[in-house]
Amino acid sequence: PDTAFNINDLPADTLKNKIIKLLPPKVIKTGAPMYAQGLPRGFLDASSIGLPGTARDFLKDPSGALWIGTSKGLCRYDGGFLEIFGLEQGLPFIDIISLFRDSKSRIWIGTQTGDNYVIDEKAGTIELLEDLFPANQGSTYKIIQDDEGRIWIPVFGNGVLIYEPETRVVRQLNHTNGLPGFRNVGIMKDADGLIWIASFNGIGIVDLKTNRVKTLDTRSGLSTNGTIDIFQASTGEIWIGNFLGATIVDRKNSKLRFLEKEQQLFVAGSKEDVAGISEDPSGKMWMAVNDGFVYSLDLKKNLFERFHVNPGVLIYRTLTDNEGQVWVGSDKGITPVFNSRLGRPGNFTDADGLGNTSIWSTLEADDGKIWIGTVSGIEVYDPTEETIQRITTAAGLVHNSATALIEDSSGRIWVGNNGNGLHIIDLKKQTLAQITTTHGLPDTETSTFFEDKNGDMWVSSSTGLSVINPEKGLVKQISNLDAWSGAFYFHMYADSKNQLWVLSTSGVLMIDAQRSTLKFLNTTNGLSSESGNSLLEDSHGNIWIGGYSGIDIVNPTNDSITTITTSEGLADNGVYTLNERNGKIYAGTTNGLSIITPQVDEKNKFTIKTTNLGRAQGLGALDFAQNSSMFTKSGQYWAGVETLVLLVIDSVQLDTARSTPQVAAVNFFDQRHDFRNRASLPADDYLIQNNIQWDSVETTFYMPYNLVVPYNQNYVSFNYSAMQLSYPDKLRYRYMLEGIDKNWSAITDKTLSENYRDLPPGKFTFKVASRGINGLWSKPAEFSFVITAPWWATWWAYAIYVLAFFGIMTSVVRFRSRALQRQNQILEEKVVSRTNQLQKSLNDLQETQKQLIQSEKMASLGELTAGIAHEIQNPLNFVNNFAEINKELIDELKQEVEAGNLNEVKTIATTLAENESKIMFHGKRADGIVKSMLQHSRSSSNKKEPTNLNTLADEYLRLAYHGLRAKDKSFNATMKTEFDETLDKVNVAPQAIGR
Repeated sequence: PDTAFNINDLPADTLKNKIIKLLPPKVIKTGAPMYAQGLPRGFLDASSIGLPGTARDFLKDPSGALWIGTSKGLCRYDGGFLEIFGLEQGLPFIDIISLFRDSKSRIWIGTQTGDNYVIDEKAGTIELLEDLFPANQGSTYKIIQDDEGRIWIPVFGNGVLIYEPETRVVRQLNHTNGLPGFRNVGIMKDADGLIWIASFNGIGIVDLKTNRVKTLDTRSGLSTNGTIDIFQASTGEIWIGNFLGATIVDRKNSKLRFLEKEQQLFVAGSKEDVAGISEDPSGKMWMAVNDGFVYSLDLKKNLFERFHVNPGVLIYRTLTDNEGQVWVGSDKGITPVFNSRLGRPGNFTDADGLGNTSIWSTLEADDGKIWIGTVSGIEVYDPTEETIQRITTAAGLVHNSATALIEDSSGRIWVGNNGNGLHIIDLKKQTLAQITTTHGLPDTETSTFFEDKNGDMWVSSSTGLSVINPEKGLVKQISNLDAWSGAFYFHMYADSKNQLWVLSTSGVLMIDAQRSTLKFLNTTNGLSSESGNSLLEDSHGNIWIGGYSGIDIVNPTNDSITTITTSEGLADNGVYTLNERNGKIYAGTTNGLSIITPQVDEKNKFTIKTTNLGRAQGLGALDFAQNSSMFTKSGQYWAGVETLVLLVIDSVQLDTARSTPQVAAVNFFDQRHDFRNRASLPADDYLIQNNIQWDSVETTFYMPYNLVVPYNQNYVSFNYSAMQLSYPDKLRYRYMLEGIDKNWSAITDKTLSENYRDLPPGKFTFKVASRGINGLWSKPAEFSFVITAPWWATWWAYAIYVLAFFGIMTSVVRFRSRALQRQNQILEEKVVSRTNQLQKSLNDLQETQKQLIQSEKMASLGELTAGIAHEIQNPLNFVNNFAEINKELIDELKQEVEAGNLNEVKTIATTLAENESKIMFHGKRADGIVKSMLQHSRSSSNKKEPTNLNTLADEYLRLAYHGLRAKDKSFNATMKTEFDETLDKVNVAPQAIGR
């Protein structure tokens, strides 16, 4: 049936809403969802992330974060931080049961009491819908928005309120004007714009285009009128959760499917009312039953799983986040989160049927049954029948302890009993036999055994190795192990070449394929420790040896050993189990499970990538029992861990998605601040008081765009988040501040950077990269900001400094110019005056100089003249002397002539002739001196004439001699000349040359 409907004819009222300021949230560093005892496989408890109350509803944020409505407030979770909005932040009511984001990114909140409100985070306001019509009666479990922007709010017991946010007009739709009932819980808008409204009296389908309301109830084929939730799947089908299960409406084919009948969903005696329907990315449908059960249905494969996550609790909602995790919201108790990517670890205890949880060994027999060796006997699990058979001393075991298990080629199960020899269980013959020292074993402290290709069973004990042939009943001992006497043997393994490897407390023993030669390998050969715990040959022929110092990887091809430890990513250096699956090595340690992917890089260098599983990945315990692990044929991983659980893990599927880090906060002096609405900040706010500027904010963490920080706020740090909700404990970060750091920081799990102190003015960019459990690094997120210079160091201050400098310099130059001009004028006057004085002095000096020169010349001339005169006096004296002698000789001559003494006359005449020659010589000498003097003193015309240089040189040599003699009477020298008599006359000015 359907009814006419006109939205404008509904009873209406205009609300006078109360606007409340939204204060910044309380921000805490979160923990990770953890294993909780009692949760089904694949589920973790998210209460550990720091929620203030029980999670009721969830809302995906565009950034990848998750909004969580709780019984004590609203939270926003991003994997690294939890923002909490409560009464202190302005929320008027905190008992939240529904969340919805409208087309304007406002968050609508429905509460247990019906006191609903809307948060505009960007504007920083809360709008309380006061005086609702009718006022605050009934809970609001769901909210939607139609294509016209109206908000539809079901109020349990009062129908549906249709609210227009712009006009604040609210209208009421209930059973009096078209709906089949007034107790409304669920509401949904389908892809065609139809509004589906669930009630306890059927479903009302509102068509706003045709103005009709159609009713869907038992008259239309539903199994019950009581409906709780409605959801449209990606296939277009409508899923209806009701009091009797779930119904699928196929509108295209006009068919109804009743899942409670098809799938036999419900446990006998449990409730059947279904709510919280959702769909994950793989197409699986999830729904909750109000008795703590959650169901996963894959209708394509006709598979479903039932999870009892919160016994006896009302389940409100399921939601799949962007990483494929399914979150479950309920009325009280824990917050379960489902994640299947890491194999869904299962932690089984005696509550699940095990007789003892001290697991020492596991074995999958050929028939598919799982044998579990414990300290209290053997548990045989049949996966098909889901039954457990227990074998203890009551069944014939000498001792309950089963330290090792192996199935031989004949299908017999060999059991190691520490201190009690061996047991052989033959299920075909239904027999149980024991082998002890009476059968040839050296002792009964058997620890490990192995069947080789010949069917012989190699057994280790406290005193050595033995070889048992079961068919012949023969036992022989390996006797040439004196070097290893006292060693305890942990593990035996035959490699692909049938070479037997034996681990002990003294190293590794290698026995060749022919079992004829022994080799030893220990720390002297390169092992990291003497004692090995577990051994494995990988698909490439490498031998992996787990010990107390990590894992040694032996490459038999090149005889090399590579050691990997926690430095390469192992969960712990104590390694007790080793298995290989699909090219990955599973190493059980004392601190969880390491999944190792061996790789060879482009340089042909061996590397590994490690993923570690711990409590945050679902492990209930971490310390693996030695050699207790195995993979079943179906790919499940079984292992004993500590004394608490048996671990079963499905195939591990690591995704290749990279995390998307974001800078979450910038802190000044270790204080976080809220940038979301500058206009609403009070005048005494830190950001206002310190003149910190920004343009706008982004909408994830409300980080500021174009942040400008004054120079005195240059002490900063940064918060960041990888925005990854799954396994946040495995997130790692590295960061750098461009302009300060030259390299990336060390890898850290902290979400707060170091403090950057006393940053200089300039532009900076903070970068942060993250990696998740898959080990892949993300692209860096960036946040840029500017630190301004103090006013005295700004460009305009420097411009002023330059202008002032040039102004001062100009003034100084002008002042100096004027002073210099005055000084120049004075100087010019002084120069003129002094020039005149100097000219006068120069004239006087020249006159004096002339006088001095003349005086000097006269003095020199006088001296020269005196000297010359003296020199002339000598020849004149000779002339006078010889003239007097000649006079006397003439007188004698006369007498001798008169006497007629002819001979005497001739003698006297000869003497007179000689004296005349001497007189002529000295006369010419005097004449030469005078001529030379005259020649020197004569004014020179510089006229060139033929000149005998020898004569000229001789004359001036003598003149010089006379000059020196004139100055110093005691001077005397011998003049020696060597002239070139062949030298021709030269055309020169004699006086010029002579001077």
